[in-house]
Amino acid sequence: MRLSTFAPLFLNNRLTEITLYTTGKCNFSCAHCFVARRLNKKYDELTLDELKKIGSFVPALQRISLSGGEPFLRKDIKEMAVLFSNSWRAEHVVIPTNGHFTKNITETIEHFGKNGKGRLRILFSLTGIGKEMEAFVRVPGSFERWKQSLASAKDAAKDCPNVELGVLSSYHEQNQDRFFELMDFVMNECGIEDFSFALVRPHKRYRPKLNLDRFEQVLLEYYKKRNKQPAFTRAYRELYREMLLSYYRNPRMIVPCQSGKMRIVISPEGDVYPCETLGFPADHPEPWHIGNLRESGYNLSNLMRSSRAQTLHRKIVRDKCHCHDGCDLSLSLLASTPFKLKIFFRGMKYLMMPSPGRGASG
Repeated sequence: MRLSTFAPLFLNNRLTEITLYTTGKCNFSCAHCFVARRLNKKYDELTLDELKKIGSFVPALQRISLSGGEPFLRKDIKEMAVLFSNSWRAEHVVIPTNGHFTKNITETIEHFGKNGKGRLRILFSLTGIGKEMEAFVRVPGSFERWKQSLASAKDAAKDCPNVELGVLSSYHEQNQDRFFELMDFVMNECGIEDFSFALVRPHKRYRPKLNLDRFEQVLLEYYKKRNKQPAFTRAYRELYREMLLSYYRNPRMIVPCQSGKMRIVISPEGDVYPCETLGFPADHPEPWHIGNLRESGYNLSNLMRSSRAQTLHRKIVRDKCHCHDGCDLSLSLLASTPFKLKIFFRGMKYLMMPSPGRGASG
């Protein structure tokens, strides 16, 4: 394990996390997608060679998320994953996927297993079971393909200890009444213990009516009875979701946002922004544009030290900017000393408790 793993806990004044939009292409049309208006347009995407150049100017990262679009539509995604792990020195390379491209997924697992120095975490997005998923993503046959890809990925990952597989679900208006059933399916039928779920992110074109009390019950069921992750990981993920639930009930700045300093977003063409809510893929990101990597000689460090970047981050903090984006909130919480103490004390509590079982949900 590299020291970059602990970067958010101790390095609150430098970049530790990047979300890179690897492509604008996607074969799904999900009802809740906040990137929808940016999808399937013509982008001059950053190439592998350009990403290698950027790597010379990137500090060791705790995490890089390869977003999209659908990342596995990039033919060079397996090379990208290893590049970010080895040259960019990212401890965790995270790839969310709709699970449609079985061959690309398994080849990436095998390639990273042999060549990656850090860890690869592939998260299979699941919005519902069977026809419910297909109606939500508007792709017939997508659920069976999802199951096929997950099964193939599990086989490929057996010989790759540096590859983790999980399932990622948004709690939304169409699955909230059957979320316990979804949890049972993921953990019992699919055999996946790493079930990452959160409240769906609303945006201007999507305002779901959510049963927040039901979501609180889901949290209690999963983290008190089922979650088998290490004590402090479990404590952090549970506490973060409790804070996210608190935010949905009462939107406000919980802690000063660290986006634009500890976390940035890079568009497919190399434009750098503090976050998705203000920058890419928002409708009007220009006021929050830090700079373009191609135009700056691929020197990300200079962009992050620029007066422009510092001015934008000060404005975010001064204006008490807040939003529903879990990535921004989770990292900002990790930079907060009171939140770190909460993780410590709850983690210690879990260390002294027996490991949760996996009984049937209520």
